[in-house]
Amino acid sequence: MRGTAPAAWMSGSRGQADSRRERKVEVIRTERLILRPFRTSDQADLSEFLSQLKEDEFEGYPDLTPERGREQLQRRLGPEEFLAVEIPSEGKVIGNLYCGRRPYGAREVGFIIHEK
Repeated sequence: MRGTAPAAWMSGSRGQADSRRERKVEVIRTERLILRPFRTSDQADLSEFLSQLKEDEFEGYPDLTPERGREQLQRRLGPEEFLAVEIPSEGKVIGNLYCGRRPYGAREVGFIIHEK
């Protein structure tokens, strides 16, 4: 997959955000995918791919009710740490990419992709 990391993920030093260099997350387009901020209209797709993780050892969502699905969407709407992974030909979100800040300038990267 080609593309560059959003500038917001790369800014800051020693784990501290540098607001002078901080930028809004940009949309990343590849030949087959779009990485973009989540939208409120992504609720059904998010619930669908999270529900496959009911018994996942590391990131499970065992009781994913509609209300908890909305809470998960709210977690992904605000911060620039989450990007939706969309198949543009279908207009469907199939997962998310996470890149969070940790102490001492470290980053945590994770992803969830629909198994189908």
